[in-house]
Amino acid sequence: MKMINNIYTRLLGVAVISALMFASCETPLDIEYLDTEEEVVVSALGNVDENFNLRLTYSRWFLSEKPFKEITNATVSLLANGQKVDEGALRVDGSTYPEKKYYSFDNYLPKEGDMLKLDIQVPGEEPITAECRVPYKPQMSNFTVKEHNADDGYASYKELGISFLLHDNPNEKNYYMLQIYSFDQDYPQYFSITDYLLVETDVASAIEGDMSVTDNVFLFSDEKINGLNYNINLELFIDMYSYDNGGLQFRLIAIPEALYYYMQSLDLMTDDMQEVFGEPVQIYNNISNGIGIFAISSTTTEHVVAN
Repeated sequence: MKMINNIYTRLLGVAVISALMFASCETPLDIEYLDTEEEVVVSALGNVDENFNLRLTYSRWFLSEKPFKEITNATVSLLANGQKVDEGALRVDGSTYPEKKYYSFDNYLPKEGDMLKLDIQVPGEEPITAECRVPYKPQMSNFTVKEHNADDGYASYKELGISFLLHDNPNEKNYYMLQIYSFDQDYPQYFSITDYLLVETDVASAIEGDMSVTDNVFLFSDEKINGLNYNINLELFIDMYSYDNGGLQFRLIAIPEALYYYMQSLDLMTDDMQEVFGEPVQIYNNISNGIGIFAISSTTTEHVVAN
């Protein structure tokens, strides 16, 4: 009986401690606002042969609910190959709420191979600079699409086996992003690719045989295929309606190195947010005396239907 009472006492003690712990978890915590130093944030993404915009804001503490403070009194100069080619004009995007302000470059279209530089002067801040070399448009050919009907009991699909030839420029480091759209839709399709030369994976995944990526954006470099005409194979499931209305649109985008690492770090951050004890991820940036990203890409588009 003494032993039973002893066990009961211990269990009761554990229950009380647990109750106190859970009760303490329900107590609101006052987190002191940290007056972190504001930094200028630069967001400037564009494509070859197209006018692009630049947005300037100040950074904020990550728990703040206040909107980002926009910078509207800056002087923004754009240089191409060492020569000033344009100056950003402040515009207002009235289609958003709240309205967003940005600097527009209306007098210059980025060209393949151009070395671009941003010079940004914000009153009271150190001069801010960023550089980007515009990549050449990627080349692809020899598309083949093999299809057959599939049905999962809920809907009918086309199962597509697709291949095409990538012509990689030799003697330079190239970075790519692939997206596939239904020809008459404005959202990318999910597809799967399995290729040990293109898919970057960790050792554990490789041992388990998982060398595939399924996503609506495929990011890869030419590290293992430099200068080759390389055949890329992928699989895609698409509903009958979307595919039969005009086929598929392939967008192969040559991106600068900075954008490649920026997007990789965003992927890592997204994955890390699903882990309770995940390490913080530092987002890659290429801005001097500020933070953010400046990158101009080059896109090649192909309209493809089944053979």
